[in-house]
Amino acid sequence: PELSWATCEQVFLASRLAIREMIWPDGGPPLLLDDPLVNFDPGRRKAAIDALTDIAKTHQVIIFTCTSAWDSAADTTIEMRAP
Repeated sequence: PELSWATCEQVFLASRLAIREMIWPDGGPPLLLDDPLVNFDPGRRKAAIDALTDIAKTHQVIIFTCTSAWDSAADTTIEMRAP
């Protein structure tokens, strides 16, 4: 209750990344993230995108999002239109 929603999400993302590194330091399954930066402020969003871009050099990272914040960092984007 003392932390903002964005701070909780930042701690959760950092925890997931640390656990992934502990369990699969040399590979492993793709890292799937569902709009992980939706509540981040611009500075933290850029830092997180930079960190995930670095991770993507050695691990597959798949991000589901409804924003274009990732477009410049993504190797590939797939836009799914509403039916």
